[in-house]
Order: sequence, then structure tokens, then C-alpha cells
Amino acid sequence: MQNNKTYIALVLVVVVVIAAVFLLRNTLTDSSVEAMTNSNQMNAMKDKNTTIGKEWQWSKKDAIDHSSETIAGLPFTSDSVYRALQAVKLDENGNVILDHDALLSLDEALERIHNKLDSESLSVLFELIKKALPGKAGEQTAELVGNYHSYLQAKQEFSQINEAMADTNNELTEESINANQELYTELQELREVHIGNDATKKLFRISDANAQYMFDSMKLEANSDLTAEEKQQRREEIKERHIGLSINIADWPERYKTFKKQKQQILDLDQEAKQQSEELEALLQKSFSNEELQRIKHLELSRT
Repeated sequence: MQNNKTYIALVLVVVVVIAAVFLLRNTLTDSSVEAMTNSNQMNAMKDKNTTIGKEWQWSKKDAIDHSSETIAGLPFTSDSVYRALQAVKLDENGNVILDHDALLSLDEALERIHNKLDSESLSVLFELIKKALPGKAGEQTAELVGNYHSYLQAKQEFSQINEAMADTNNELTEESINANQELYTELQELREVHIGNDATKKLFRISDANAQYMFDSMKLEANSDLTAEEKQQRREEIKERHIGLSINIADWPERYKTFKKQKQQILDLDQEAKQQSEELEALLQKSFSNEELQRIKHLELSRT
């Protein structure tokens, strides 16, 4: 670890990233790009999906409540676990959908209590989840909760080590920004060790996109070799790249790329403004559901 890098700057980055994450909190289910480009198929797919909250079996959960009374000092209740995990989505086959909303639910369930959980209380937590969610949904959720707990424990140690090694220099230079980005990369690698590569990419897609946006923006502002006009152009490029990666809609990067390509094809046609507007509106309806269109209204995708 480089000793001359500021941990304070990293903390500032993380705070801004977390704020951006919550501003972009949206939901949708995971499915193929092909299905999402057809509105009828898309609505039918959405109807097949459910959430942990809808599948939670309270009678079996209550039985766990009673059996766990012998363990004193549990940092969770059945109700608190339900409230934290209820928004996690399940696909039409009952599999847990790993996305940004699942990440928020995991944080809600574990962020404040992970350092209060020992092996015994974790076992009770896993049993509670499996009993309330019989079948693979419960098995997958319990495994995910266990892996995320392991990651939070490791992340706490990681933060303590790097805080102790940091100096008090609060100046954001290109060198310090690069060092903080290296720390973030190490944190990403730590996630993969405890959660797995594929699960990490799905859970942290938006968080990582927000972090990249912040690093790119800070590097740009620290660059004194560019003119004001060049910086403004770079800002627009960074913003566009961020939009292309960060929206909390399933398969968003691929679908956004496809939409932009088809939109450009419409714009390249020599036709009247009214017809062009109608075709763009039809493309939007074909590419995204009504719920999604409300969520991305601020992007003004129909603007020519």
C-alpha cells in the first residue's frame, strides 16, 4: 500500500458514491435483451416474477421464532430479517435475482449487525431464512447472506488497515486519486473472494459505475493541461458513459446501447419532424416498459 495516499479522500469518494447509489435506486427483473425489446413479452415476464416478501411463509417463520428463544442477545428478529430482505426479487423459476436492490437489502440486513453475529447466531439466521423460504430461494438467500457477512467482516479489516496507513494530506492530486482508485480496486477484489466474481458484478454494477464516474470526474478536474472547452467535452463524455452503465434496470448497458443504435438509425432518415418523433416514441415503447420509462424520464431519451 502506498503510504502517501489520503484515506480521507477515499472516504469522501465512498460517501459521494453511496449517495449516488441511493439516488439511482430503481427496480426491475433480470431477463434477456431479446425479451426486453418487445413490450408484450416484457410485461408477461414481469408478471411471472415475485419477491421474497410475497413468498415468505410466516407460519414457518414463527416456528423458528419459538425455537430460537433459548439463544440470548440475538441482534436480529424474524421481522427485521423479513423487512430487510422482502424487496429481493425472484425470477419465474424461483431463483434470487442479483441486482442493486438485492445489494441494498443485504446492507439493510447486515450492515449494522455483522460484527455482532457469531457462528451460532448466523446458524439461527440461516435456519430462519430457509424455513421461511423453503426450496432454492431460501438456500440461495441464506448462502448470499452468509457470503455478504463474510465480505463485510473482511471490508471492516480492510478499512482499518488502510486508515492506519493513511497520512493527513487532504490534497486531491492525480497521484492521490490514482492511489484511491487502486484501493477501490483492492476492495472489488475482496468482494470477489467472499461473494464470487459473477455475483459481485451483478450486485455491484451500479456502485462500481458510480465510483468510476467519481474517479473520472476528479481526475478531469485535477488535470491542468486541458482547456475549459476540452474539459467540458470530457465531462459530457464521462456523463454519457456513466448513464450507459449505471441505471438500475436489468441488462441496462446492453439495452441502452441497442436503443441508441436504433435511435440513430431513425435520426439519420430524411423524414419530417412529426414522423421522426412518432418513430422515436414507438422505439421507446418497444425498448422499455412503462414503469422503466418513468424511472428514466429524466434522461429524455426521445430528445433529438
